[in-house]
Amino acid sequence: VLSKKEGVASFREFLRDAHDDGAAERKLDFCIAVNEFQSSDIQEEDRDLWGDSLKTRAQEVFDRYCANSAEKRVELTSGALAEIEAKIFNGDEASITSTLFDAVRQDIHRLLQSTKLAQYKKSSAYKHYLATQRTFVKQEERPTECALCSVKTGIHAMHPLYDFDGKEGRQLCLPASGVGFMRKEKRLAWVHTLCAMFICSSDITGSVVYGCDEDGNWEDGYEDEEEEELANKKVIDSEDDEEEPTGSAEEEQFNFTKCEGAFLPLMKRLQEIIDGSKDVDDVVQCIDSMGDNSELLTPPFIQEYQIGRLVKEVRKNFEQIH
Repeated sequence: VLSKKEGVASFREFLRDAHDDGAAERKLDFCIAVNEFQSSDIQEEDRDLWGDSLKTRAQEVFDRYCANSAEKRVELTSGALAEIEAKIFNGDEASITSTLFDAVRQDIHRLLQSTKLAQYKKSSAYKHYLATQRTFVKQEERPTECALCSVKTGIHAMHPLYDFDGKEGRQLCLPASGVGFMRKEKRLAWVHTLCAMFICSSDITGSVVYGCDEDGNWEDGYEDEEEEELANKKVIDSEDDEEEPTGSAEEEQFNFTKCEGAFLPLMKRLQEIIDGSKDVDDVVQCIDSMGDNSELLTPPFIQEYQIGRLVKEVRKNFEQIH
């Protein structure tokens, strides 16, 4: 928020509308003044040219925000105040650098973050500010990356992840990440439907993410107390007791995840055999285990993990050895 002039203006307006006593706005102005001072650092070889301009600017910040008679005085610890004052008025010019006010600025910024900025980010003013900063992003391919778990591939039921409930809510964007061929540009945030359902159904994590209708409206809890009590009693004791989902999208993800649990360890072991021991007994054991679980295979899993290609590679290596 404070890194953009629009964010500063929005936050300042929020402080004034909240009838702040002026202390928070003075802290805000001090942070801005220090940021501007930091950008005016003069290299050692240029000091002869610029003279004491950096010292003059430091004194201007001190007189305006730190001195006892300052127009917009902010509260600083006596130790920090004495150290800054000594460098400006008693030290040589070399002791005055862009980091002169850095420690106190960080302390004040942390204080703002934990108090007024925290309140601001819960307000409608912050939502309006975010709305002015949004850009249009087009989704051209089926999403596979989930913002809530480590699974980034595969065909799963997905839902968009929004920043706020209500009509002002918009889909979040994940920042650019990675380098080289692993580089991912800024992209829309999606979540696995199953991940979101699991998180929002928990009493502990339910407020972290929740579903809403097309207008951004959501219901807080159950209308029927008996239904709530019944839902809280549903506990999965073991894999054998796991209740299969009934919805088509949920069932698709459930079956895909079940395939991953059954086949990925076997596929990993087969690859290790190809690369290493080439033990025939291990190969036979893995293939037999795959056959025992063949009824679990689904087209999305076969397409995503290319299990047939791996089996062919194993067969080719086996034929070469035997």
